[in-house]
Amino acid sequence: MVVLSVGYMESLTASPHSQTDRFAAVFRMAESPQPTPARRSQAHPAQEPDQARELSGMANVSALTFLAARAVPLGWTVGVAGGVPLARAAERHGGRAGYATATASLVETMAIMGPARMGIPVPHAASAPLLGLLVRRRSSLLTMAIAGAAVRTGYYALTSAFSIIVLIGLDAYLGSYERLRHTFGFLPAGMRPRCG
Repeated sequence: MVVLSVGYMESLTASPHSQTDRFAAVFRMAESPQPTPARRSQAHPAQEPDQARELSGMANVSALTFLAARAVPLGWTVGVAGGVPLARAAERHGGRAGYATATASLVETMAIMGPARMGIPVPHAASAPLLGLLVRRRSSLLTMAIAGAAVRTGYYALTSAFSIIVLIGLDAYLGSYERLRHTFGFLPAGMRPRCG
């Protein structure tokens, strides 16, 4: 009914035709299928390449910023700027596009400098799209701060646990703590796990 009334209003505002021509135009509009999202994207095929070009540009800017962050002292401050294009991608095109852009920037960064130096880019790539999505949803500043802190705390907890348990070993970690405790007497005594 909305299509019929809109079509009728358009036919009235157009140049004068006979009554039959006006109703024929209205029914032609009513019979034509409504544009679904798939049809809209087919009607405007130039939008998808433009979006892809924009997202790949954002991934490139982010990757270059992550590379620069490894080359300067206090690189994590430069790495924050690498999160801005990722947040913008999620804000403009949604969370899926934001995390796809983040993944592309990480792959490009890893291809250039290797996987051992991903400590700066990964937390930015994990939290920036989420923050951009929260901006898109007009969330409060407190919500964004809590979300960003939760993602980063989780990342650092996982990497610390991996380093202690897998790379260093629990015995070596506890042994180094015991040596520190003997040097600095104010540290609390650690509890050594009993084996056997």
